[in-house]
Amino acid sequence: MATVGITGTGVGGDDGYLSSADVMAGLTLSGISTNDFPNSGESIVGHTVEVTVGGVSASTTTDSSGNWTVTFTPAQLATLPQGLATFTAEITINGTANNGETDTQSVGFTVDTAAPAAPSIVSVTDDAGTVTGPVADGGVSDDTSLALAGTAEANSTVEIFNNGTSIGTVTADGSGDWAITASGLSNGTTNVFTAVATDAAGNASPASASHTVTTDTTADVGNDLAVSFVDMNIDHTEAESISVNIAGLDSDATGVLTITSSGGGGPFTQSGIGVGDLTAGVLSGIDISGLADGALTATFDVTDTAGNTASASGNSAILDAENPVIIADTGSTGRVITERSDLSPLADENAEPDVTVTGTFDFTDLDTDSHLVGATNDSATGPSGAFIGTFVPSLTSPATGAATGVVTWDLTVAEGDIDFLKEGESITQTYTVTVFEDPSSSGGDLSNSASQQVTITLTGSNDATEIGVATGAQTV
Repeated sequence: MATVGITGTGVGGDDGYLSSADVMAGLTLSGISTNDFPNSGESIVGHTVEVTVGGVSASTTTDSSGNWTVTFTPAQLATLPQGLATFTAEITINGTANNGETDTQSVGFTVDTAAPAAPSIVSVTDDAGTVTGPVADGGVSDDTSLALAGTAEANSTVEIFNNGTSIGTVTADGSGDWAITASGLSNGTTNVFTAVATDAAGNASPASASHTVTTDTTADVGNDLAVSFVDMNIDHTEAESISVNIAGLDSDATGVLTITSSGGGGPFTQSGIGVGDLTAGVLSGIDISGLADGALTATFDVTDTAGNTASASGNSAILDAENPVIIADTGSTGRVITERSDLSPLADENAEPDVTVTGTFDFTDLDTDSHLVGATNDSATGPSGAFIGTFVPSLTSPATGAATGVVTWDLTVAEGDIDFLKEGESITQTYTVTVFEDPSSSGGDLSNSASQQVTITLTGSNDATEIGVATGAQTV
């Protein structure tokens, strides 16, 4: 007797599931009719085979080898309910002694054409750098390997995509939880993560809602962060409100400005500075009156939302808040001039050369402005009670920055003007020499000055006059 066998169902590649893709493609089943008693001479050709499933059937006849195939259309398969189902093949024997006899065989399978629900990306976590933890959708991270976790249909296969490109698959556990690491993320890239779940039948879910994270591994994207003082020479009238230039500050970063002085005090700090605090790249209203005079240094340390840091140091300005001109060395210069004897070949003493005495002192001024020098006649004591000679101060070397300046002063006296002094008589003349900043120079302040007192004594004799020099105490 001939019997029927189902050799291939074609269901999901014979995986036992009829998926939505199988339904859309249609389904072909195949089998073979065999003779249980080969020596009986019974034919296996031309027998009728009918396959039934869920009330839908398709029929054919066996070929010369006993093989058969039937096809179910998408419309037929679409009527099948979800769940367990059975293909039943029945062969009816025709044209033999066993005409009309039948044989059946059944194969079970599962109808699953429903797509899983879209999975969810529950969290994206940063575990590198100074700012760690969950990264919100639309956030920024300095981590180039982010940990993604989510939920999907239990035991489904979850495929994760970054900007539409698959970065890996993972199997959800029995509770539907899954996790994966997205590695090799590039600085400056906006990563759009999505996930798709596929169930055991091969049905794919819609894509999950996206979770976007921008990778940012530098706080100074343009490598152009810079800070500098607007005014290089700052006096006491300006110290309570100075300005600095800040360039290259990224929109997602804030900074801390620190200003120190070589003279001590402070330091001055201001935090939380963002691009909104700048006007045309300038931060104003900075009060450094708490710093002592000296060379100023500015540093600007920034941190962006991803936790990246960068730093810039500024050019050195000079703070001269009070009397920046300082007498550094009072100096000591003197000479003695002996008047020619009345018996000298030069009988006319008025024809003898003038007598000149010279002295110097040093001063410093940390800023770079220029200076002026002047002198006043303080007092003259002696027989005449009047000043004798011409006293002239001059700048022989300027003081700029750390350099030392030099003031030279000269007193020139005509020989005949002091001939009246007798032996033991003297005249003491006192002058005040003042160095002050030139108000016409950048940052110059006339009130910033220092003074040095110079005292000169003229002593007479019978035949000669002697000039002695002394320098007095500094006055500031």
